[in-house]
Amino acid sequence: MSDIRRTIRTTSDERGKNKEQKANTQKRKFTALDFFFVVVLLLCVLGIGFRGTIAEFFLRAEPTERVRISFKTDADNLNENEVLEIEKGKEFFFDDKKHHSFGVVEKVEVKEELKGYSAIGTIVMDARYTDSGLVSKDNRSVRVGETFNICAGNYTVCVQITEIPRK
Repeated sequence: MSDIRRTIRTTSDERGKNKEQKANTQKRKFTALDFFFVVVLLLCVLGIGFRGTIAEFFLRAEPTERVRISFKTDADNLNENEVLEIEKGKEFFFDDKKHHSFGVVEKVEVKEELKGYSAIGTIVMDARYTDSGLVSKDNRSVRVGETFNICAGNYTVCVQITEIPRK
């Protein structure tokens, strides 16, 4: 008789465990809140994946205008070959791989000094004025005193911005 009772207890214990396991493994219903979280997650992934394209779309909506900025280079910064690359009508780029335009040289004056060559001149660029200053069409901030490594032909030249006209 005790064997039968033990068997009955074991069977009822197993049934209780099975019910608990079924309750734990039951499929969860998909609710409106779950749908909202999935949509937000997908939008975040898409936003990260297309962040450059989305930024360009919104930034293109802001009008740009032609601005003449003045620049200079240091005397020890240029050699004769680099000076030849800085000429009227030459386009400067921020990056030699992506070719983000900095602007076109409008005028340039090259001086030969003891240490090497230096240049001063003006560049015409497409930019817009914001509360924080001048911003190029590629969304780069341009301020007086700032230096940029810009590409001109096969050479990279370091220029310092000396003057930006006020709007």
